[in-house]
Amino acid sequence: MVSQGVLYGKTICLVFEYALSHYSRLLDEINLLEDQGAKIILLTSTKQAMSVQVPASVTPRTKTPVEPRQHANRIARIIHNKTHQFVSRLRNGPNILSISPLRQQELQALVQTVDAFWVIDYLSLPSTMAAAQLAHIPVIYETVDLVPEYPYWGKRIQRKMLKGERDIINQLSGFITAADSYAQYYQNEYVPTILANPPVVRDNMPNYTVNAPSKTTKPLKFLFFGSLMFDRPIKELLQAVSYSTEAFTLTFQGKNLLGDAPFLWAQELNVTDRVVIKDPCPAGSIVQEAAQYDVGVVALQGNDNNERYASTSKIFTYMTAGLAVLGSDLPGIAGVIRSAKNGELVPNMTPRLWAKAFDHMAQMNVGTIDTYRTNSLAFAKDRTLDKQKDAFLGVFEKALRERQSRASK
Repeated sequence: MVSQGVLYGKTICLVFEYALSHYSRLLDEINLLEDQGAKIILLTSTKQAMSVQVPASVTPRTKTPVEPRQHANRIARIIHNKTHQFVSRLRNGPNILSISPLRQQELQALVQTVDAFWVIDYLSLPSTMAAAQLAHIPVIYETVDLVPEYPYWGKRIQRKMLKGERDIINQLSGFITAADSYAQYYQNEYVPTILANPPVVRDNMPNYTVNAPSKTTKPLKFLFFGSLMFDRPIKELLQAVSYSTEAFTLTFQGKNLLGDAPFLWAQELNVTDRVVIKDPCPAGSIVQEAAQYDVGVVALQGNDNNERYASTSKIFTYMTAGLAVLGSDLPGIAGVIRSAKNGELVPNMTPRLWAKAFDHMAQMNVGTIDTYRTNSLAFAKDRTLDKQKDAFLGVFEKALRERQSRASK
């Protein structure tokens, strides 16, 4: 039986612009809130989100969408995005982030029925905050990415987003983010002059762990878990394997958005005997799938703040599966590895340095790798959803209590 706490019977509108079914952390959080008796409804721009079993309203956020297409070919991507932005400017005038009248109408209708808004990432925040403040409805902001830091918006739009976030962030009723490194970013940017306290951290990790890590065997089995796409250093990692001299295997597993390219690169580099490219596994079995390997690979270029501060969900997947980690020496990734004492860092994304790092780990004795794996799992077990749920729910409870207190005065 659901206890009738402050969340019981409350309607919370989740505002998120992408396919919710792709974000298991948010689905877990919806379940947490529903377990407390809250009703979750969804406001989104995409019909893909309708597949999730929550009541949903699909209304466009902007007059014409400006989200970039993820073409595998860089030239095609640039041409598409530049053309799209030009057309958007013609249609929308100087402000290509202007909110559509349909979205404004939907928000005005929602403020009559909801008790709180729960906004994921920046894109929906300004319009939701404007509507919510007029009706004195609390807004909880959760960042799973540093959206205003993405460079593909262009400098002018990026500056506008960063200023918008800065202007709004101290008006929030609650603030949650997906990693300690993101919390540190906001602390560096906003605390204490704009934001009194850093956001609550709900780590971007699966909600369960293996009971114990597997024992390491040689040759080592490395795993790169995640989509194969244009902004991931897939070719660089394949080149690193070709430069390495030790015996090991590297498996890429995830949605392949590059087509035949990874297979052709592996053939050209003569590494098909040491590289495996696999289809993605069901979301519910990623931890068990990862547990079959020894070392998880987290490789980013670090070209922008979002990449530099990202810890990425895959590092937590590796840790819940009891793997050692080999990662890029960037603040987000390095902060986790140094805190957990569970792996090795690579100074930058050059294939020669990664080859050296692969060989270095391949030469380690299995006892050292086993210690890394034990440390990974211990770190992860302290950060499961079960351990962090009270802090997460507390953000919503505090916001709703404050609203009730204001209403009673």
